[in-house]
Amino acid sequence: MRLLMRRYRNLLLLVAGGLLAPPATAGLFGSPKFTTSQSDDRFSASGRTVHSSDGNRISKKSIAGGTHVDRGGVYLNPMAVMDRESGKLTLLSLSLVNQTERISGMGEPNAIGRPIRVAFITGEGAPIVLPITSAERRYGETGCSQYTVSCTTSLLESGLATISLDEYRRLMAATALAIKIEGTDRSHVYETKDISPTFISNLRAFYDRHVAGAL
Repeated sequence: MRLLMRRYRNLLLLVAGGLLAPPATAGLFGSPKFTTSQSDDRFSASGRTVHSSDGNRISKKSIAGGTHVDRGGVYLNPMAVMDRESGKLTLLSLSLVNQTERISGMGEPNAIGRPIRVAFITGEGAPIVLPITSAERRYGETGCSQYTVSCTTSLLESGLATISLDEYRRLMAATALAIKIEGTDRSHVYETKDISPTFISNLRAFYDRHVAGAL
């Protein structure tokens, strides 16, 4: 069973590779758009199909205390693995992505380090605590301004959290959702008032579109 779960996680990582890369629109103004996609299985012998998503940002509020006017921030994007032959769900997970940057003279005020775990309070029942696997930090391109005499380097912190079907349903039904993100450098709590109004609705949309029919 443990070997099987490891194989599924490896498959998720292969498919999520493109999603975890800094998007070309990372620094553009405006709110992110929630999108879903399906893996191209034409050349795969794994027997699995992966449904991925992108753009499910937790909050407009930044870790440093400000407000995101760009598309930066922490995202929890649902992903689902299906058995290709039966069409049944075999694994459900959340892809954590912290899209941030390192600024010369300021450091990394919105970074958390390598993600360790994510925890949820739903308003009912015990907290849901999910360990983060395959955590990593990747630096991208650096841009410098001659006017402010500073340089900015894009930074992506990411990982995967496996979630059970019951836990996912609890998130969708949450009456007072609060989320805690923990990393090697710092932790941050998004209180109920900070959670984006589209966060739970995006979870529901993904469930209705890709999960409900695979049970």
